[in-house]
Amino acid sequence: MSEMNLVVLGGRLVCEPDVRELQDGRPICLMRVACPAARRTPGGSRAPREELDVIVLGAKARRIARHLHPGHGVVVQGSLQMESWEEGEGPEQEGVCVLAHRVCFIVRPPGWPARWVHATWLVWSGMGVLLP
Repeated sequence: MSEMNLVVLGGRLVCEPDVRELQDGRPICLMRVACPAARRTPGGSRAPREELDVIVLGAKARRIARHLHPGHGVVVQGSLQMESWEEGEGPEQEGVCVLAHRVCFIVRPPGWPARWVHATWLVWSGMGVLLP
C-alpha cells in the first residue's frame, strides 16, 4: 500500500485571514475554516461544526487575505501537518492543521440557487469533484 497525505475540505471562514511574513520574506496566511461535522452525538444529532486551521504559503497568501472574509465559502486541497506551540508557562500544545496546496473561493453568482454553487464551482475550479 502506498502512503498518502491528502485532504480536501469545504467550509466557511471563521475569522479574517491573518497574513504575516516568514524570516525569509515569504508571505504566510493563517485562516480558520469551519466544516460540517461528519460524526453524530450519542443522542443521534449531528455534532457541532469542526474548525480547522489552514496555512497558505507564497503569493496565494496575499490574494486570499485581500479577497476572503468571515463567512465566505472556500474549498481547500492540501496535506495534514502536525504543529506544536507553547502558551505562556504551560506545557507544549500540539494540534493538526492543513497546509494548503490549492484554495478555491466559493462565490455564488447573482441569481443562482444556493444548491448549485458547490457542485458548479468545484468543477469550474478544476478539482474534478462533483458533489450532489
